Amino acid sequence: PIDVVLKNHRDMKSQSAEANAMRIKDLEDEIDGLDMESEEDQARMEVLCEEISRLEEDSDDDEDDADGAEAKAREALHFFGVPDSMYDVSTSKLSGGIRKKITLASALVSRARLLLLDEPTCHLDLGGIIQLRRLIADYILSKATVVLVSHDIDLLNDISTDTIHFANHLLTYYPGNYRDFLGYRKQGITHELKQANALSKQREAIVKSIDYLKKKSSAANCRTAKKKIGKQLENKKKKLERHGVEKNEHGHRRTAQNDGGIRKGAINGMDASTRNGMTHKQLLKQAAVDIGPVPDKAVQFDFRDPTSTW
Repeated sequence: PIDVVLKNHRDMKSQSAEANAMRIKDLEDEIDGLDMESEEDQARMEVLCEEISRLEEDSDDDEDDADGAEAKAREALHFFGVPDSMYDVSTSKLSGGIRKKITLASALVSRARLLLLDEPTCHLDLGGIIQLRRLIADYILSKATVVLVSHDIDLLNDISTDTIHFANHLLTYYPGNYRDFLGYRKQGITHELKQANALSKQREAIVKSIDYLKKKSSAANCRTAKKKIGKQLENKKKKLERHGVEKNEHGHRRTAQNDGGIRKGAINGMDASTRNGMTHKQLLKQAAVDIGPVPDKAVQFDFRDPTSTW
């Protein structure tokens, strides 16, 4: 465990030094391109010089001696409850819980600005979970970014400030913890059902109108009347093809001026090869109604379920 933590720490130091050197070079190149006679560029140069000084200080702080680094590694392992007797044991002979603690100890020593955690509570005992929470809280206090994937709902509710939902190859961002996310999703799904129901009723009305015009055209004896009904029929078909979700992602009614393009759920959003040879009724069944969680109003309130009892 000691060797693993030290190796991870050395790798992190090396990568950090390389990144700082590249960033410093970019800042120096930007300084070379500034006009020192311009007050705006002079102010910009001061900002860039301060940033370079901070990066150089970060690189200097990373230059720990071997004894100091080993002391930090031992302290981190002790923090997560790894017994001293296991410090020199090969990690391949250790349990999953101990290996997870060693990985978290590496994160504690390295002090990265971005911490990615994938199911960090797996294999951890109660003591390890408590220390994990302390580690995350410490990272947040240091203004670092923590990205967490977990099935531990209590952990997500206690430490999350924002929630990212990944579905259908899309990332959707929600403010608040997992409990807040569920509220937003419930609100969005309710709206989706309303939109889909309204869209279905509107399409049914248009299809009935098309069927009525077809019968009326067949019964007409006059060529002029047939031509007039034919134009009405074509207009109805085009309307049916264009018809889709009424509101955009901001909750505003869609218009050609503010949105343009093709509405979500519209038949003409499908490729031409799919549409060819199919009736409008068949196309309606094939068309996927992709409706996002659009708010019905500009401002909404979603109250959490009560947790207290009388």
